[in-house]
Amino acid sequence: MKMPHATYHIPHGLAGVELLSCPHAEVDFPPHVHDALTIWLNDSGGEYFRFKGNTSVLGLDSFGVVNAGEVHANSGVEETPRNLRTIYVDMEWAESFMGESVRIIADGLYDDPELHDKLAFMHAALWSARDPLESQSLFTQVFGLMGSRHGEGRASVGHEGMFSESERFRRVRERLRDEYASEHTLLSLADEADCTPQHLMRLFRKHAGISPHAYLVCLRVAQAKRMLRLGCTIADTAATCGFADQSHCTRWFRKLAGTTPAAYRASVRPALLA
Repeated sequence: MKMPHATYHIPHGLAGVELLSCPHAEVDFPPHVHDALTIWLNDSGGEYFRFKGNTSVLGLDSFGVVNAGEVHANSGVEETPRNLRTIYVDMEWAESFMGESVRIIADGLYDDPELHDKLAFMHAALWSARDPLESQSLFTQVFGLMGSRHGEGRASVGHEGMFSESERFRRVRERLRDEYASEHTLLSLADEADCTPQHLMRLFRKHAGISPHAYLVCLRVAQAKRMLRLGCTIADTAATCGFADQSHCTRWFRKLAGTTPAAYRASVRPALLA
């Protein structure tokens, strides 16, 4: 039997989350258990899911869920390799991180193409994310959506605190504006707003239309443009604005400004010097 080529990764800022990437899997996984909530996708080839005496087939637009301690087995429908991607979530950590009770997700297969795509995107993004606020914002958004769509039971609401919604949003927005170059976490920003991380994500979607991390990146790119107009190097700009490195700066600059920092600098400097 061939051994699976499995790679594991813990995203930056998410100590209770573990990712598995197992491309070209050509092996069957005998009955086994995990110590965390398991969410898995298979992007290539069919896969049997055996659980409590029943066998089902995981579709390419679906995802599977198995709770901690539940015995299950997986195997390929055909001999072609599968591309397995798994997200393990420590539920005790999730409750502590979210600051409120999280909904129970029942074991089984879920035919939800939109959420499948969001989970696949999250898996890839968390694997490469280098900013804890980016990781925490994305996880909170997608995991919260999964609970609201497929969770059982009603999540308890965290304390309301002493501030209004607009005041909470303003406090966090001002902190990000003042400290755009600093590293932030969703927990520290939620403390600033006196609310839970999930509540903070809802506030930003309501008042800004984007996540706290997306807002922070916008601030960093805006400052990067100012520095490049002054003739600063891309490396110095990236470091001063809080990006991990020059390539990190370039990736976000291209996404938000539609061009690279080098091309932007080359296009605006001659006009400013004229």
